Amino acid sequence: MQTILIFNNEELFKVLMQAKNLLPDCEIKHIENKTNDMLDDVGVFIADTGIINKLKKELGGIKLRIIGLGSGNDLQSSEGVILIKKPYMLKEVIDIINNTVAAIANNRNNLRIGNFEYDSSSRALIKDNVEIILTEKEAELIMLLYKAGNNIVSREEILREVWGYENDVDTHTIETHIYRIRQKLGKQDNFIGNSAAGYFIS
Repeated sequence: MQTILIFNNEELFKVLMQAKNLLPDCEIKHIENKTNDMLDDVGVFIADTGIINKLKKELGGIKLRIIGLGSGNDLQSSEGVILIKKPYMLKEVIDIINNTVAAIANNRNNLRIGNFEYDSSSRALIKDNVEIILTEKEAELIMLLYKAGNNIVSREEILREVWGYENDVDTHTIETHIYRIRQKLGKQDNFIGNSAAGYFIS
């Protein structure tokens, strides 16, 4: 059982308490003010990225998973933080908390993919201590390209292996998911390369 500490966000605390059945391995706590023992027995710390930046000294050096709620512009100033961009959906927050708790339990087993580490237990791409959480299909797509090595994976194969579609299905599913991955990675938008033949990890 991991303790999830929500700092100065009573609204999120109340919502997560109402959805407690979706967080079976978590004990959820909330505090409004910094105290000397606020991180005792805490596994995951959740706060706005602005607050996290102010508490860097207290949070530094502690083996703690930190989830920051903020905008994409906060990412550079919040190294080591799993960022949830506002506005966010409750399901996204719950998935990330559960994945983070699972990563703690599994002691993380990372792969090297391109310029990133990939944590399969939390479905996160990691670079410079920043974790970028992927959806299930985004992760399956990246793993398919990774397993292909230096080979290009055709659009038809991706549709078949990741979505189970037949070759003649006309869909923008792949393009949409790759666009979303590139949006999440920001300046690392060349992580997935493409050519007329298909897609590959750069």
